[in-house]
Amino acid sequence: MLANSAAAMIAIVVLTWLPSYFQVGLGFSAVTAGSLCGVPSIAAIVFLYGCSGA
Repeated sequence: MLANSAAAMIAIVVLTWLPSYFQVGLGFSAVTAGSLCGVPSIAAIVFLYGCSGA
């Protein structure tokens, strides 16, 4: 249950706060900010695939 809650919180941060931070805080355009929001998900997939031993 705790892991599920943590995953939900991370998803909320990535989907709501991160794009605004990229635009307002770092000055990226909306398209670039949207593209950068996919980086954590792609990194997680690569990491999990690497840890699976496949």
